[in-house]
Amino acid sequence: MLSPMTVSAVLAGTTTCTAVTLSGTVTSAGALSMTGPSVGGRSGLASSIAPQGLPWAGAVTYGGAPPATGTISLTGFSIKATVFGVSRTHGITGTLSAPGYNPDNTSRPNAAAQAQVDLTGKVLPKTAGSFVCPGNATVTSGVFALNGAASGGAMTRVLGVTP
Repeated sequence: MLSPMTVSAVLAGTTTCTAVTLSGTVTSAGALSMTGPSVGGRSGLASSIAPQGLPWAGAVTYGGAPPATGTISLTGFSIKATVFGVSRTHGITGTLSAPGYNPDNTSRPNAAAQAQVDLTGKVLPKTAGSFVCPGNATVTSGVFALNGAASGGAMTRVLGVTP
């Protein structure tokens, strides 16, 4: 993760997570499966945040709206948050798409020379929960590095997307 992931919801305040990992696999054909997202380093009003409905399927594709190098899409992206003892789920019932950037793309959102995906600005509608819960949550900050397993299993291999 290259920047803390911050999610805001009207009337519910802001929660920032500084240790979010979206782990999974991607094939050479671009098929994506997110199997083990984790959320940590939480501060703010939410007492818990947990991914829902795993695994999330998706794709990594070359191309997209410039200046992005590609697009990362996820189906079933959903998180459950509890604030003041009241739980609600926010997510996308269809597909969440976000711009992806190769390590050499000078327009990547973070200066680190890594492939990146930017979830900033994504709106997550409420899909379950009390009427007192806000209808939407917005990712106000969330840039992730895309790394692959190097020899020995450490997630330090620099990735990129090609046509």
